[in-house]
Amino acid sequence: MQWLPLYPLQDYHYGAPAATREHYTICSLLQQHLQKLLDAFGSLPNIVSPQQPIDHIQNRLPRSEVGLTLGKWESTSPALLHVLREIDRLSHTADTYIYVEQPAPEKALQAATTIISPPNI
Repeated sequence: MQWLPLYPLQDYHYGAPAATREHYTICSLLQQHLQKLLDAFGSLPNIVSPQQPIDHIQNRLPRSEVGLTLGKWESTSPALLHVLREIDRLSHTADTYIYVEQPAPEKALQAATTIISPPNI
């Protein structure tokens, strides 16, 4: 899965040079979000470059919305969304980033798993 949103790479939000996938794993602006994601997911196997921890976690995502609400995914899914949203924000310069109101990742997950009964016909 591809998780770096812009090509060609651009200087990002705070004026840092073009960020690569590798940069985001050490970016001080993302460390808090990444740590929450890693804490929620749990231990990772030895990851061989160029794969990143985000790649490994995305490759393990459940295949259904319901699966995202079970076990560790209940906290891992929102943490992953936080990281990806922050990467999206950082990978745009301040003058090109258009903020769009989005539900909190926890609420997005709830909305995706709510089953609406069809009307009686």
